[in-house]
Amino acid sequence: MTAVNLLEHFSIRQSGESFLVKMIEKKQFRAAEKWATFMGKPMLSMLIREYVGRNKLKSAYLIVKKNNLQQEFPDVHHKYKESALKKLAEKACWDVAEAKANGDRQLVEYLVYLAMEAGYLEKVDELCNRYCLEGFPKAQEHEANFLQHCFLNLNELGVEDIIWVDELNGLGKATCHIEGSKVVGLDCEWKPNYVKGSKPNKNMFKDPRGGLSGLAEKILGASLNKTRRNSNWEQRPLSQNQLEYAALDAAVLIQIFYRVCDHSHTADALDEHNKIEWKSYIVSHMDNLRKSRKESRLRKEPELEVKDNEA
Repeated sequence: MTAVNLLEHFSIRQSGESFLVKMIEKKQFRAAEKWATFMGKPMLSMLIREYVGRNKLKSAYLIVKKNNLQQEFPDVHHKYKESALKKLAEKACWDVAEAKANGDRQLVEYLVYLAMEAGYLEKVDELCNRYCLEGFPKAQEHEANFLQHCFLNLNELGVEDIIWVDELNGLGKATCHIEGSKVVGLDCEWKPNYVKGSKPNKNMFKDPRGGLSGLAEKILGASLNKTRRNSNWEQRPLSQNQLEYAALDAAVLIQIFYRVCDHSHTADALDEHNKIEWKSYIVSHMDNLRKSRKESRLRKEPELEVKDNEA
C-alpha cells in the first residue's frame, strides 16, 4: 500500500500487470484495487478477471458496479448472485435464497437445480409451481433415483413406520416402548457451555466431513441429506419428508452403535491406522460446577491456617 501511495502521489504509471498480480498473490487486495483504479479501465478489467478466476466473485461484482463496467462484464453479476445462492443452499436457508433471487428467472432456475442436487425434491416442486417453470420433471425423476444411492434412508435402516407423538397418551406409549428397548437412539439438541474455565458439555465428532453426517459416512459408508434442517418445523402437520428427516438422525445412531460394537470384536485383527476409536463422554455441568467449588474451598483453607499461625 505504501508503494501504491507513492506511485500515485508522483503519478508514476510504469508498473503494470506484474505488479498487480503480485499484490493479489500477496493478498494485498485493497492496494490492488487502489492501484487498478489509479491506472484506469484496462487495469480494472484485469483485476476483475483475476478476481473471477480466483472465485472472489463478490469483490469482482463490487468493482464492476462501482466503475460502471456492467457492459464489459455482464456475467459477473449473475455469477456472484449464483455463488451467494449456493452458499445459502449449503446452509439450507432456502427461503432466504429465494428472496435473494428476487424473481429473476435465471436465478430461480439455478435455485431449482441446487434443490435437485441436494435432493430437496419438495422444494423443487414448490419453486416450479410458484414460478411456472417447465422442463424439470424428467430431470427431477433422474435426480431422485440418483439420490437414493447417495444418502442413507429409513428403508435401508429397516425402519418400517414413524409414529408422531403429539399428545399425552402417545407419550406414555412411547415411554413404555423406550423402556423395553435395549438400545435407543436419541437425537438431542445441546446448548454449549460458555462458563469460563469449565469443560464443554458436549463432545463433537471431530472429522473433516463433520457431525453426524460425517460419522455416518465414515462408519456406514453413506452420509445424511441435511437439506431440510431449516424447513418450516412449526407447521402442523409435518410433511412426510420432515418426519423421515427427523427420524433418520435417531435411527442412524442405532446402526452406528451396532456397527461399532461388531467392529470392536475384530479390531485386534486390524492395524492401528484402521481402528475406529469409539469414545463416549457424558459431562454434567452441575457436577463440574460443584467439583470446582469444592476444589476452590480446599485451596482457600490452607491459606486461612497460615494466616492464623502468623497471627
